[in-house]
Amino acid sequence: MGEGTFADPLLCNIYSGTYPDPVKVRVEQSVTDPAVYRIVEPWNAFFESHTDNTVIPEHHYMIIDASDPDFVLVRENRIPFEDPDYGEVLYKSMSQFSVDFFADNGKSYEEAREVFLKNQPGFNITMKEGMIKFPGNCFGIKYPAVPPPEGKTGWEPIAGEMAYEGYLLLPDGTMEDDWTSLGTGKMLEGFVWTVFENDDPKEKEVEVFEHNKVKGVYKIPAAFTDSYEKANPLIIDARDPGWVRIDKMDTRIKTQDYGNLWILSVSANGFEDYDGMVGFDPINEERNITLKDKYIDIPAQSVYLQFPEYNNLSVMSNDLAVDSYIKLPGYVESSVEDIFVTEDGVTEYYDLQGMRIAEPAAGQIVIVRKGDKVSKEIMR
Repeated sequence: MGEGTFADPLLCNIYSGTYPDPVKVRVEQSVTDPAVYRIVEPWNAFFESHTDNTVIPEHHYMIIDASDPDFVLVRENRIPFEDPDYGEVLYKSMSQFSVDFFADNGKSYEEAREVFLKNQPGFNITMKEGMIKFPGNCFGIKYPAVPPPEGKTGWEPIAGEMAYEGYLLLPDGTMEDDWTSLGTGKMLEGFVWTVFENDDPKEKEVEVFEHNKVKGVYKIPAAFTDSYEKANPLIIDARDPGWVRIDKMDTRIKTQDYGNLWILSVSANGFEDYDGMVGFDPINEERNITLKDKYIDIPAQSVYLQFPEYNNLSVMSNDLAVDSYIKLPGYVESSVEDIFVTEDGVTEYYDLQGMRIAEPAAGQIVIVRKGDKVSKEIMR
C-alpha cells in the first residue's frame, strides 16, 4: 500500500523505557482480503536502542484484521526476539483471544464479539477513515516456556488502565486527534523541576489542549520538557474543579539511580472523592488541586513521586516542591494591590490567587503584604 505511520502499543507496555513514538512503516494489504493489513518491521526503532536483542526477521511484522472496523483483530504472532527472562513471547489482541476462546468452546464469532464489546469495551481496537486505534490494554501475551498457573490459559492482558495507547495510520488514512488546542496559557511547574534542578522554576508559556470527548481534561505537551526535551505531556483532569486529579503517569524522565519518574496527585492516590481524601487525612485539604477562573492551583505537596523500577509500591512526597499553577488560555491577570487591605505593621500571606494563608509552608510561593509593601517570596 505504501508508507504508513505506526505508534506501537505492544512493546512499550511490556518493556520499561520503551515509548510509542510514531515511526514510518511499510504497510501491505492482503490480495485475497483487502481488509487485512500487515505492518512490516514495525519495531526497528526498538532494536536500534536495544542492540543486545537478536532480531528474528520472519516474525518482525504484525497482521491486523479490520474486516469489522468496530471490532478489529490482531492475529497471533511472536515478538521477534527472545525475552531475556522468559524466552519466546507470543502476542495477539484481546479481541482475537476472545474469538479464539469462544471457538475452542464451540461458540460463534458473533457470540465472542457481543460478549467482548459488552464486558471489555476498553480493550477494543477500532478503525475509522484509515486510522486504527489501539487502546493501551488491548493486547495479551503468553510465554510458552513458562507453565501457566492452574486454571489459567497462559494468555494475560499486558497492561492496565494507565497503559500507552497506539495507532496505525494507513497510507491513505486520515489522522484523528483526540485533542483540540485552546491556545497559549502559562505554567509554573515546581513539582518535577525541583527534583532535578537547584534553581527556582520560572513561569513559561505553554500550549494547552482539551480532550474532544471529555471536556475538562487538559493536556500540556511542554509541561516537563525543560527537564527533558522528550518528556511526556502532563494530563490533568479538572472535570471536578474542586477536586482536580493527575492520574498516575510516566513523565519519561529517567533518573540514574531509580529509573523512570512517575507522578500522580494525592487526589488520584486511591480516593473516590474529595471527602474521602480529606477524611483519610485532614492535611490532604492543603494538598488539593483546584480550578477557579481558568487558574489551576497546584499546592507544593499535592503531587507524589513514584519510581516503579526501583519500588513499584511506594509513593513519596517531594519535599523540595513549590506551589505550582497553570493559567489556562483566557485567564485574566488581576492586580495584587486591588486584592489586599491590611493594617500597617501586620504581615499577611496570600497564595497566588489572593487567598489568605495563615501559616505558609516552607518552599511555598506566596504574596507577602506588610503595610503598603507587597512582594512575592518563596518561604524558607
